[in-house]
Amino acid sequence: MDTPISQNQNQPWSTLTPGNTASEVSKKPAVIYTIDAFNANAAARHLKIYDVESSALATAAATPKYRTGLPPGSKTITFPKGMKFNSGVFIRVVTEMADAGTTDPTVGETSISIVLKSSGG
Repeated sequence: MDTPISQNQNQPWSTLTPGNTASEVSKKPAVIYTIDAFNANAAARHLKIYDVESSALATAAATPKYRTGLPPGSKTITFPKGMKFNSGVFIRVVTEMADAGTTDPTVGETSISIVLKSSGG
């Protein structure tokens, strides 16, 4: 029998198809502890993470709370005390560094895994 994940447990989330259209990680406030990313392309990709309540707000016109480049290969980012998101967590991955970037990475070349904990109702 599966055990339901409570607010007090770390929760894994992942996608094999991140892109310009926002992916919902959590619609609730949350704390991110770890991000594992893989980029199979020879060129860097760019992860943008938004502190918003819906994907409609996580667009190229918005300012991410956190952004990082994804060079070719693997990258792990750890926040030992966590990074708090007060509204929700949505991500985008694009080929451009600029927040306004809208070019999707090629399908199958980038994966993102996040460990987070829900911190709200």
